[in-house]
Amino acid sequence: MAGPNKNNSFRQSFNYAWQGLVTAFKEERNFRFHLLASLVVFILAFLFSFSGPEFLWLGLACFSVISAETTNTIVENIVDLVMPNYHPQAKKIKDLAAGLALLAAGFAVFIGLFLFLPKLIALVF
Repeated sequence: MAGPNKNNSFRQSFNYAWQGLVTAFKEERNFRFHLLASLVVFILAFLFSFSGPEFLWLGLACFSVISAETTNTIVENIVDLVMPNYHPQAKKIKDLAAGLALLAAGFAVFIGLFLFLPKLIALVF
């Protein structure tokens, strides 16, 4: 028998996970921005006839940004729950989590430039 906080089925686990994504979409501006940016990038990749491996790299880059942004949101919510008033250590933790999201975004920009620049240059010249 499952405990009070255990999911009773895979479907229940999936529903809770889906609700987490819906919550992130509704409440987090950066999450929505990164999803929209990913959609635009994939449409452009399709128009530029990216190969399978190029799509995989693009997917990895986009997934890393969305994952890091979600992790940042989790950390911020936990810190705010545990430490509702300002504390230098709480700020440090939140800054580190935001830094993770920034690193992932930098990685995505690098991958995007690496994949798109040769195609853009070939298109222009």
